[in-house]
Amino acid sequence: HTSLQTNFFCCYLEAPSFDESSTPPLAVQDSTTNPSIRFTLQPPAHTGNLPILRYAVNCTPTSAYAFAPSRGDVAAGLTLIVDALHAGARYSCVYLAKNAVGWSEPSSTFNIRLQDSLSAPPSIRSARAETASSIYLSFESPSVDSTHGDIKSYRLTYTASCSSPGKCPCAGYKCSLRGTMPVSATGTSVVVRGLRYFTSYTLNLHAVNRAGVGHPATDLVETLEHYPGPVQRLTLKALSTSAITVTWEPPSEPNGIVKFYRLWYRPTNFPAARPNEFDTNAHSYVAMGLTENTDYSFTISAMNSVGIGEDVRGTASTESEARLDGSPSRGDIIETGPAHKAFIGIVTSALVLLLL
Repeated sequence: HTSLQTNFFCCYLEAPSFDESSTPPLAVQDSTTNPSIRFTLQPPAHTGNLPILRYAVNCTPTSAYAFAPSRGDVAAGLTLIVDALHAGARYSCVYLAKNAVGWSEPSSTFNIRLQDSLSAPPSIRSARAETASSIYLSFESPSVDSTHGDIKSYRLTYTASCSSPGKCPCAGYKCSLRGTMPVSATGTSVVVRGLRYFTSYTLNLHAVNRAGVGHPATDLVETLEHYPGPVQRLTLKALSTSAITVTWEPPSEPNGIVKFYRLWYRPTNFPAARPNEFDTNAHSYVAMGLTENTDYSFTISAMNSVGIGEDVRGTASTESEARLDGSPSRGDIIETGPAHKAFIGIVTSALVLLLL
């Protein structure tokens, strides 16, 4: 008799499994504007003695963002894409394999961080002039789902409506027509100082992350009024024995809206005399009822809502009745200002020396 021995081989079918030392998949970000990750997977160490039918990757956000988990799966292939992710966010991911028995236990955790993209604008809560030369700005951070990364700082740029120094000089004081200011990432307000009086400024506030300077929040603010500067080209001219004409031009730095001009005058030889005072919206005035052949001191200032501005002074004389030949009278035309005052002083000193 021939004896036949039959060998029976029994195999166990089970779900796939991964070793602790399984190699994490290769993760490549496809885009920063519509973030997704392309994963290249490694087969599980144990297939469960059955073909692998599907792979999946589950990613859960681990940063401060309250994003929903994302999942991607693919039939049998080793490359899959997980989308609906958020730029700048951190995720903790695992991958799984499935055969006819079922899904494997998750692999060891691996972490990914998506690249930043430019942040949405902050939200400006208040933008107002603090003084004639400063602006206060308060703001809130962009919403956490629109920062697209960790905010490193903020950047404020400001530009005057007349950004060319030749068009809007700062006479007698220093001012900034444009500039950039860094603001702390934890900051919620900023004060810009050293600005030009009564000038409109465009403010642009940006959030900065690793991708760069984000989209701006914009506001327009005008600094407050300040005391006016001196009037220009003051001219005094004797009209007769009892009248002097006064003309002038507006200040080059009105520092606000000039409401009127205030004019004082009195005889030069009687400083204690009460001056005549007039307010006018014009750029000329005729002082009448004056004394013949007398020197008069004139002072004029512009005035706006803040108050009276810098004085400009000048001196002129009425004509003498005895001088009828048409020869020029003393002080027919005098333009005042620092340079003219110095010139008058020099001429006066020279005349004194000649008389001596």
